[in-house]
Amino acid sequence: MKKSYLFLVLLAALSFSCSNDDKPADEPVVIVPEEGEQPGEEQPAECLYYNGDAILTTQAEVDAFGANHYCGVMGNFYIGSQNGVSNITSLEPLKDIVTATGTGFTFTIKNNPNLVSLEGLHNIANVSKVLIENNASLLNLQGLRALTNFDEYGTLRINNNASLQNLTGLEAITKMRELLVTNNPALISCIGLKNCTEFGQLTISSSPQLATLNGITAATIGDLSLKDLGVASLSVLNGLTEADYISIEFLPNLTTLQGLEGLISVSGVSVRNNAGLTSLYGLQNLTGNVNSLVIEGNNAIVSVEHLLSVTSITNTLNGTNYLGGLTLRNNASLISLNGLQNIEQFSGNLYVTQNNALKNLCALQSILINKTSNSYVSVYDNLNPVTPTDIIAGNCSID
Repeated sequence: MKKSYLFLVLLAALSFSCSNDDKPADEPVVIVPEEGEQPGEEQPAECLYYNGDAILTTQAEVDAFGANHYCGVMGNFYIGSQNGVSNITSLEPLKDIVTATGTGFTFTIKNNPNLVSLEGLHNIANVSKVLIENNASLLNLQGLRALTNFDEYGTLRINNNASLQNLTGLEAITKMRELLVTNNPALISCIGLKNCTEFGQLTISSSPQLATLNGITAATIGDLSLKDLGVASLSVLNGLTEADYISIEFLPNLTTLQGLEGLISVSGVSVRNNAGLTSLYGLQNLTGNVNSLVIEGNNAIVSVEHLLSVTSITNTLNGTNYLGGLTLRNNASLISLNGLQNIEQFSGNLYVTQNNALKNLCALQSILINKTSNSYVSVYDNLNPVTPTDIIAGNCSID
């Protein structure tokens, strides 16, 4: 049975109620922890956990919940309005809480337009999933500075916080399954991520004022997605040695992919709609097989020569369709495909289309000769109007 927490505020008298199949209403769970069992700056001798979902929608409810001195919440923990906006301005009354966790439970701070700081949460060390969303006045995450431990389901999502300037407060985190930082238009710094060495997934998007990735030092990132940022360089990613999928999209100030040289093997790369990108320098150390390679909508790129070490593009079937393959589409300045000639194994979808300056397609010969019989090929609307048959025959370049 889902447990719930509801506040009733009458004048100065505050009362709590919660439903629990196993205990009377209003009775907290009392746990006497062993030494060192629960992290936090201030730990009572008897640790009182709130057992159930705690939903605090007003400042009065925050104050009342804090007056009980709970050290943890064993359920979903929601601070803010679920349907509108809250009047919450301070989380200081929650300073006794050191954990808000449990398999699959989410700690949510949402729709608090007047909340400037997360102080009061500064003793919380253990969480499962965290969502920080639609807090228009929030400046930083300093109130999360004790946060160190996520369980195996651990995710942190930071979305739509109009005034958030940096990620300061996350320095104690060293490993994270998933971090999504999206649509925070005032974000200018990632410094708070400097001690995190591994991400299962890292997404930073829709933050056009973010001009640098300083602070990202992870050596391992499963999926990395950077989209709609003001970033001009990826050089701070030069410590990255392991990644599964890389997506670089809508970074208009980016001119090269320098910083990705440490990557030797990836499953997929997508480089799309980067208006200032002139080359793929940074990918020159990719060797062996890539499952999916997409170069699309980069109007300044003239060459793909930095892909010379890629020798295979293969992927598995999903029903009757391949997932992945090679796409070179709508790159207005791309002249030659030199750099692809060493690809001797190919299975998947091949799209080379709408490249208005593309004269030389000879590097596709090996792909077209060695591709699997069920690979799909589409070559059209390039400056050189050759067909796959022409390319195989050597009629593949124009002056």
